[in-house]
Amino acid sequence: MKVVKSLWMCLALGAMLLTGAGARAELVTFVTTGEFASSSTNTYSVGDVVITFNGSTGNTVVVPPASAATFGTFDTTGTTAPDFETVSDTFTLHIFQSTPTIGEVQFVGDLLGQIKVTNSQAYVQFNAPLSKSLGNIIYSIVSQDNGTLGRVNLSPPTVNSGLSSIAGQVGVVPEPSTMVLAALGVPVLLLVAYRNRKK
Repeated sequence: MKVVKSLWMCLALGAMLLTGAGARAELVTFVTTGEFASSSTNTYSVGDVVITFNGSTGNTVVVPPASAATFGTFDTTGTTAPDFETVSDTFTLHIFQSTPTIGEVQFVGDLLGQIKVTNSQAYVQFNAPLSKSLGNIIYSIVSQDNGTLGRVNLSPPTVNSGLSSIAGQVGVVPEPSTMVLAALGVPVLLLVAYRNRKK
């Protein structure tokens, strides 16, 4: 019984060490925009294919813990192609943060595949790294269409009103003091567990 009680105390101490110093809440405010290299705007257009990126505005989250977010939406409703047309371009996602610090991170991806009004094999594949930090805030692209991390499949105009979102996550980098406390706490926990086993 004494061993079980000591084990629970060790687990509680470990939890406090791991969460104590890094639990400070951060208010994060950001907006997103995007542009295609061929037009230097948020619209890609070739033949009867039109793909527009609509950024995400007025975003506010409090972290930790990490929060799900949508970094914007691709809209293919301008596409009228009756037959498949090939798409190829470079897309850049910009995330502008206004709090807790002012700055920007960018994610670059490739627009590939083919699309027509009733079918789509088109997608945007974002390139690694898929997580970038701005101060102590981490932005990550978590879209994983077709089982490929960083891939966003584009719906044809006849599916989901032609809308496809970039799934993201906003988190916070653990403070150095948290890492130090956790590193110091592990040997203590191991020592207590060893002594309890010996008894």
